[in-house]
Amino acid sequence: MPPRIAPPEVPVLTEVVLPARPEVALPEALPAAGGGGALPAAEAVAVALAIESGRSLLSAGASAVAEAASSPTAAAALPADLQEQIVLQVLGDMQRQVDRLLEFRLRESLAPVLERLADSLVDEVREQLVLTLRDVVRRAVAQELARHRSR
Repeated sequence: MPPRIAPPEVPVLTEVVLPARPEVALPEALPAAGGGGALPAAEAVAVALAIESGRSLLSAGASAVAEAASSPTAAAALPADLQEQIVLQVLGDMQRQVDRLLEFRLRESLAPVLERLADSLVDEVREQLVLTLRDVVRRAVAQELARHRSR
């Protein structure tokens, strides 16, 4: 079986890197709640665009979480349905990325172990086969000699 290559855009969860803030214009469908509400809405749109484009949501989600934590009015700027939808999308995407990474790492670490086990199993089966064939040949020779002696 050929070795598996890591899926694209699988993050290595060793550190948090906050990306540069993307410039995203607010669509007219999302009303901004005053001057302070435009920033979180733009961040939510950036996360939604990241979901649609398929790029890593860990960076977009980390930026959105950091922005929401710094501004208490950030959650009030978005409708509750949109907030819930974004949270579910981010969590779902992160879960898929973690699942792919975990599967890749498990396969990567189990492959040598399984290969060694298969090799030892083949060796053990060969040894048993040699012993069985020797026993069968020994019995056949003994029967043939006994038959020739009785004549």
